[in-house]
Amino acid sequence: MCGRYTVGQASLKKFEELLGAQMPEVSPRYNVCPGQDNPVVRSSGPKATAATCEPLLWGFVPNWLEEPAAKASTINARVETIAQKPYFRESYRKRRCLVPADGYYEWQEVGRAKIPHYLQLEGGQAFAFAGLWDKWEGAAEPFSSYAIVTTEATDPIRFIHHRMPVILPQCHWVAWLDENTSISEVAAILEERESDFQSHPVSSLVNSMKNEGPDLVMPAKRSLQGEFDFT
Repeated sequence: MCGRYTVGQASLKKFEELLGAQMPEVSPRYNVCPGQDNPVVRSSGPKATAATCEPLLWGFVPNWLEEPAAKASTINARVETIAQKPYFRESYRKRRCLVPADGYYEWQEVGRAKIPHYLQLEGGQAFAFAGLWDKWEGAAEPFSSYAIVTTEATDPIRFIHHRMPVILPQCHWVAWLDENTSISEVAAILEERESDFQSHPVSSLVNSMKNEGPDLVMPAKRSLQGEFDFT
């Protein structure tokens, strides 16, 4: 799954260079959480010849839902079912997006404890989660929301969690955004995801949505008595 991640201005700059999307100025975020508005890249027209980046709510709400009970209740979409599941099917066909990031968190269950880990691509390079979005207009103030597509974890990180987000290689970003890309091609794109991740345990401070800052991604050792800095 994917329930927290990080994003900074350098991450957004990469999308501006590759897609021509004008990126907003943002402060580095070290604890992006569900229920928040976060930068999301979408096609600005029927074809992904240009793209836009705007803040969307993390917590997918389909346009046909009569009344969303909890705006952040559906943060992930399983790759195994998004083509058939009514909740995501229409967005899978026509409203795909890229979610900029430079790392994400996952929790490893060890007995009763849950140990947070921070995962990045080699060198800490920016990347894109495969995402789906929709716009709900059943309220006085319509809003757009998104979910991150997830899949089975690869062997190197399976010890942390059995699921992971789908990270799309740069060569597929344009096709993923293009609503005219065939469903068979979209399915093939999802099979060619990035998988070479590095990881390290971090402080349990990341467990709280209230905490922010670069200390959250710093390596930490753990013991039966608690955790301490990895220095």
